[in-house]
Amino acid sequence: GISGKPIFDVAGLDAMVESLRLLESSRHVERVSGIPQVFMDLFGGEDPEAFEDEIMGTPFYKGFFVSDDGSVAGLVVEPGELEGSDAEDAFLADVEAGLAPLRRYGYDVDLVGAMVIGAELKRLSLEESMRFFPVALTVSLVILLALLRSVRAAAMVVLCGASTIVLMLGTVVLSGRPLNVVTSSFPLILWMLCLANCIHLVTRCQFFMGGGCAREDAVTRAVDEVILPCFISAVTTAFGFVSLARSELTPIREFGVLMAVGMVYAFVVNMALGSWLLGMFRVRSPRWVGASDGAHFRRIGAWAMGRPWPVIAAFVGLVLVGVYSLTQVRTEANSLSFLPEDSPVVRSFYKVTKSLTGAQTVEIVVDTPGTWLNPEYWGAIEELRTAIEEMDAVRRVFGPLDYLRKIRQWDQGPDPEAYRLPDSREEAEALVALANDEEDSGFDRLVRADGEQIRMTALLTTADAGDFFELFRRMEEVLARLPAPLSGELTGSAAEAEHITQVLVDSQRKSFSLAFVLVFASMWAGLRSFRLLLVSVVPNIMPILTTFSIMLLLDIPLDAGTVMVASIALGIAVDDTVHILAGYRRHRRAGRANLKA
Repeated sequence: GISGKPIFDVAGLDAMVESLRLLESSRHVERVSGIPQVFMDLFGGEDPEAFEDEIMGTPFYKGFFVSDDGSVAGLVVEPGELEGSDAEDAFLADVEAGLAPLRRYGYDVDLVGAMVIGAELKRLSLEESMRFFPVALTVSLVILLALLRSVRAAAMVVLCGASTIVLMLGTVVLSGRPLNVVTSSFPLILWMLCLANCIHLVTRCQFFMGGGCAREDAVTRAVDEVILPCFISAVTTAFGFVSLARSELTPIREFGVLMAVGMVYAFVVNMALGSWLLGMFRVRSPRWVGASDGAHFRRIGAWAMGRPWPVIAAFVGLVLVGVYSLTQVRTEANSLSFLPEDSPVVRSFYKVTKSLTGAQTVEIVVDTPGTWLNPEYWGAIEELRTAIEEMDAVRRVFGPLDYLRKIRQWDQGPDPEAYRLPDSREEAEALVALANDEEDSGFDRLVRADGEQIRMTALLTTADAGDFFELFRRMEEVLARLPAPLSGELTGSAAEAEHITQVLVDSQRKSFSLAFVLVFASMWAGLRSFRLLLVSVVPNIMPILTTFSIMLLLDIPLDAGTVMVASIALGIAVDDTVHILAGYRRHRRAGRANLKA
């Protein structure tokens, strides 16, 4: 969107033409359309007054290349084939460079589009990760010092976590895959997760030293005791992330793979490097460990075992509420919702969609047996266009009949009265033949080569997939009313956004189902007890279902970020359960009674 100064001034048009030339020279740009392109193609860059009459004299350019009041101009930059995010970044850089003459002249330039939003999301994600990582590190250190009561022990845990992050960053570099809006958060999440196994190792070592064991013996006993539950925990968490590979969304798949590999690295680093650092750092046991290890939690456990039925009833109630919430959580595929309301990208989007045109499209594909130039079809096609154009959030509908009107006006002279459909099929065919003599007639993008299918574009002023559902329902109702032999279907970027909404739901179901099978299969393989497996189901599922209850209560939607919650949470929730059940099995094998164990 170009605004802020008169768009038909000679100097302003010169700045637009200069930008047009710069943009067209980019190898990443396929086509540039808009005010300057029309000015050069039809008027040779001369006679601005006649050019203004051409632009404002008919509805042809309005709602797309120019606003209704002529205060905002539109410039459409279409990319060529872009492979990878580097090419997209290069395209956006060329666009910014090409728009420099407009900004130098004093125009306000607003960029909109999926690629612009994606680049902003990626930038903010990286910035937020870099901003929050020091906070997470500081909070982790404070908690570690409070729990371990040992600077050496805390330093050992931090060093293991840092080593895991460095290994993963090296793996990302070697893979050649850039971080995206989702994977950019992996260092922060992996940091928090990789501390768990190391903490288990350190606390057990401290416990044994507090009981009188020498340091080397304490390290050996700690490793022997925690290696199996830590392995099961790492594998189940990794499987929770691996399950995301079933998603149709590439960023989510890549995040799942990265985190799964990271959990494997974390286990190896914690067991190998961690056990060595315990001896190297000469980690000591705090005085309180031997006397009060887990005392508060044992009291909670004793209280729960003394009141089994109320506890069971409470948990069953939470599970039922969670199951209900799972079916009621709303989905959302509005990428703007991830950005701050005062973001320049968000402001530009709403400014352009309010004053100029839509930024999302629905393509209405209509089959026209025989040829679209049959005048008997035009009435139904016009009724379809009018009905859709009157819908909320639809800025304009553009199709080949609009272009046919314009060709007729160009052929008969500048009189706006000539902007209408031809009087006969023969006249229409002659006009199309005249237009096709040009190198880029425009019809090739709107009409199939055999003339038996046309494309109409509805420009939408919303980016919320929730609005698309109602729009598509109403559009499909209008399409269903097309008289035979006409028929139609919907495609386009808005249709893709609606599809993404469905994908989010399917991804949640598929990934959680796979995670459920893989996680509990791993637990059974590690614990070798079907009874212990059954015991683990409720405490692992309940936190996830409770999360959905909270999402419903706080109106948090299921989107590209929260869709990963269930699978990841299941893998993480297993950690404590595995260690509790492994400890229970160990005590039972040592001969302790059931309740005592």
